[in-house]
Amino acid sequence: MRTLKIFFKVGNKKNSNINSCLGQNGININNFNKLLINKIKIYKDGDVIRIFLKIFKKDNFKIIIKGFLTSFLIKKYSFKYFNNEKKINKICIKKIIRKNKKNFNTNNKKKINNIILGVAKSMSYSYVK
Repeated sequence: MRTLKIFFKVGNKKNSNINSCLGQNGININNFNKLLINKIKIYKDGDVIRIFLKIFKKDNFKIIIKGFLTSFLIKKYSFKYFNNEKKINKICIKKIIRKNKKNFNTNNKKKINNIILGVAKSMSYSYVK
């Protein structure tokens, strides 16, 4: 069994890197697209999500949607509240947690805050009180 990690932009017709990756691993692209379309209906065009693709045998696979990238949500809410000035605040963090809570490896809010702040810091974003 192999696992592929894919970053996927919803609504992007030019996800050709995924198609070549699938072909190299013996997966039928049409079958993959049919399954994926059903799983990503809840996301909007432009959303960037993580997909884990577990490949068992030739053309036997499972798609696991892991949710939004934290960096994508930081950019999204920074733009919404600060016109993309590379800043985030408590409101942004709460919205990121609400949108992506199931994808953190912990349920501890303080640890989740630290994860988000760490990702923001690595992106050169500053925290504003």
